[in-house]
Amino acid sequence: MIETLKEWYVTTLLICFGGVFCLFSYYGYLQEALLRDKELALNVNFVTGVETAFSCLFALVIIKAGNMGPLFAGTLTKGDLIVGLLNFFSKFFTNLSLKYVNYPVTVLAKSAKVIFTILVGSIRGVYKPNFAQVCIAITITAGLIVFNSGKMGGLDEDSNIIGIGLVFGSLVLDGVSSSETDKIHKAEKREFAYHSMFYTNLVSMGFNCLFYITTRLYQGDNTFENVVAKNDVLMNVLSFGICGGAGQIFIFLTISLHNCLTLSIMTTCRKCFSMVISAYFFNHSFT
Repeated sequence: MIETLKEWYVTTLLICFGGVFCLFSYYGYLQEALLRDKELALNVNFVTGVETAFSCLFALVIIKAGNMGPLFAGTLTKGDLIVGLLNFFSKFFTNLSLKYVNYPVTVLAKSAKVIFTILVGSIRGVYKPNFAQVCIAITITAGLIVFNSGKMGGLDEDSNIIGIGLVFGSLVLDGVSSSETDKIHKAEKREFAYHSMFYTNLVSMGFNCLFYITTRLYQGDNTFENVVAKNDVLMNVLSFGICGGAGQIFIFLTISLHNCLTLSIMTTCRKCFSMVISAYFFNHSFT
C-alpha cells in the first residue's frame, strides 16, 4: 500500500500539506490564545499534555484499525524513546517561550527550523539534500525572517533573550529529532510511521504529567481548576489537543511517504500564514 501511495507523489504531498496547513494554523491561534494570556497563567505541561493524550489516542486507533501490528512487542526501540524525549523538550521550550515573546517572534526564530534540519541531518549522514532543496530552504527562511523582522523591536530585553534562547534550544532539538525519526523509520522498515507517533507522544505525555504534578504539588499550580471552571477555556484546550493530535496524523503520514526534511519545509511555509493570523487576532503590528 505504501508503495502505491508513493507513486501519487504530488497528490499525497498536497494532501499532507493541506492537513498540516489547516489544522496547525488553528492550532497556532489557540496556542497563542492560551499560553500568552497572563491572566489565565496556564501551565505549559498541562496544555501540552492534553495534546499528547489525543495524539496517542489517534495513533492507537490508526494502528489497530489499520492492523499495523502490536504496540510494543518487537516494535519499541531505544531510538523511539530518545525521539520522544527530544520532542518533549523541543515542544516544551517552544511553548514556554510564548511566556516571554509573542507568537510572531517565535515564528521568526522557528523559521530557521528547515535549515537546522538540513544541517544536523547532513552532519549525521541521514540527509543528502540536493541544490534545489537547499535553495528552497534558504529562500523560505530568508523570506520569513524579512517578513517578521520588525517584530523584534519594543520587547523587554531580558524577556527577549530568555524567549529566543528557548526557541534556539528548540531548533537544535528539532534538527536532531527530525534526523533521528527518519533514521529509525528506515532502519525499522515500518510501512507507516504511526508507531513512532504513538511512542513519541507517550513519552512526551509521561514527562508532561511528571512536570505538571511536580509543579502542582510544590508550587500550588491551579491550571486544572482554571480550565474546568471556564467553559470557553476548556473548549479551547480540548480544541488545541484535538487539532494537535489530528495534525500529527498528517505529519507522520508525510514522514511515512516522504521524510522529515519535506515536512520541515511544509511546516515552515505554514508558519507564515500562522503569523498573519496572529497579527490579525492579537493586534501585532507589522511596523
